[in-house]
Amino acid sequence: MKIITTSRSGIETLTEHDFLSKFNFAVISITNTYSKDVSIKISTNLKGLLRLKFDDIEKDEIKDNVNYKAISNKQAKYIVNFVNNIKNEIDLLIVQCEAGLSRSVGVAAAISLFINGTEGEFFSLKRPSYYPNMKCYRAVLEAFGMSNIPMSKGEVEKCVQNI
Repeated sequence: MKIITTSRSGIETLTEHDFLSKFNFAVISITNTYSKDVSIKISTNLKGLLRLKFDDIEKDEIKDNVNYKAISNKQAKYIVNFVNNIKNEIDLLIVQCEAGLSRSVGVAAAISLFINGTEGEFFSLKRPSYYPNMKCYRAVLEAFGMSNIPMSKGEVEKCVQNI
């Protein structure tokens, strides 16, 4: 299965294009806790849409009297159930978050590892603009039952780069 990530504006534009009519696809849409839902054009090729709200953080926190929420285990299970229910119906999975660089990449990498056996480009040094949210990555992997896997080469390289 092909898995791509995009931003809020990217998904709104992407679902307007006719090229998606060539694929059966599904969308996982991740927005900030207090943001409005993303506008996604419904088409006959859209086989599933999962909307989730959580922030791009590693753990829940209160900042300036605002409660920010990290991905929960329950939300990670929603992702796994959604993917398992639609994986045989689609050619393309689009994972979207506000910027398309962190939460969506962490979720997409975990799904790709489970479905395709590799994290693909999501931890590639060739994609330096990706900053996978590791809380999302690990939560989704755990929901897939892959909680005891070692860090991938890409995760190690990404950690070393951030030191």
